[in-house]
Amino acid sequence: MIKEDVIKYRNENPIYRTLLGTVLGELDRITKNPTDEQTIQVIKKMIESLLLIDGIKEKEEAFILEKFLPKQLSEQNIIDILKDQQFLSIKECMTFFKANYLGLYDGKLVNKLFQSIE
Repeated sequence: MIKEDVIKYRNENPIYRTLLGTVLGELDRITKNPTDEQTIQVIKKMIESLLLIDGIKEKEEAFILEKFLPKQLSEQNIIDILKDQQFLSIKECMTFFKANYLGLYDGKLVNKLFQSIE
């Protein structure tokens, strides 16, 4: 689970103790045993907040947090899946991606590519 990876990295890298402690605190506010999906949401929200601030430290912290996010499907991967599955509707498409690639895709990109392939 991603939460365990955060804890391990925090223990090994005391310089990021505060940053990762904030992540863990946010997760604990949600639940003591967060799912990877919940952890990904918290990390993405923190990255977005950090990138709103134009500072070197914030960019470095966002970079550190990105390490905990799963690798996203590329545009070509998504196109290949769309062509292979031949979805009849966007609803069917998004349901498939949520069930099979949770946290690994950008929903807006999938929607855009689905519309362009139709």
